[in-house]
Amino acid sequence: MRLQTCLVMFAFALCSRLVGQEPIPNFVLNPSMPYVYVKFDHVGPRKPLHEGEGQVGLWLRIVNNCRVPIKVPTFGLTTGDPGVGLLDEVVSDAVTVSVSSEPEELNLSTDRASTAISHPQGYSAEVFSMTRILPGKDILFSVPLNHVSDQWFMRVRFVLDVDKPSLGTGPYTYLNFFKGQIPPSALSGSQTKPDSLGDTLLHETGDVDPPKQP
Repeated sequence: MRLQTCLVMFAFALCSRLVGQEPIPNFVLNPSMPYVYVKFDHVGPRKPLHEGEGQVGLWLRIVNNCRVPIKVPTFGLTTGDPGVGLLDEVVSDAVTVSVSSEPEELNLSTDRASTAISHPQGYSAEVFSMTRILPGKDILFSVPLNHVSDQWFMRVRFVLDVDKPSLGTGPYTYLNFFKGQIPPSALSGSQTKPDSLGDTLLHETGDVDPPKQP
């Protein structure tokens, strides 16, 4: 019995030592952030894609913060703006807090404002391509500023690039972006347009490559 116990302890110690010699890399590159997330870039001029769209856009980046490439559904831009066209959905908030003058009348109700005001349609396309974002890289895109409001939010989706042929059947993950994530200074017009719009380039392969080493 003692011999078996010693053998088990020896094997455990040996495995621990081997694991210590070859540490398994973390799946997430920056542990302080989600493994994939939408990052605010700026609010600024944008050429409309459809009739009726405003000329002020919400510029965002999808950041791949994990060690596995991801894919997002994109379409070609004809406006000459930087970045890519990205499929998105505009979703009404299901529930809001309704506050009246009487404290006892505080209640949760269906968002009447979102039903009274027709929210805009997100970008959709019958034909689209899948753009690959490599680990540690991001991709720039823009949507009309009214794709987010106090009554609705915007969401996009992605898949992990594990030989999945398309986005149609999933599994896929939603990335939400709310109006509250926009800095107040950007909405007040005090934020200027960054000079880094050309940092993300798309190649013909649809990949976003990691930066070259100096």
